Amino acid sequence: MPYGIVAYQEEDHDNLVDIWYDAVVHTHTFLAKMNIQFYHDMVKNGVLKISRDLGNRFYYL
Repeated sequence: MPYGIVAYQEEDHDNLVDIWYDAVVHTHTFLAKMNIQFYHDMVKNGVLKISRDLGNRFYYL
């Protein structure tokens, strides 16, 4: 099975959020849980979708 980088797809959203969350919890131990939850809510509720709508460019909020 070949692997590669693909553009964001809506059907992958929940899995991508889970991967992001697990990575942050395990690598950003300097953040308070409330900070992680704040960003988790942002990511879960649309930051990836906004990126897609802007042509998959990276923007910092």
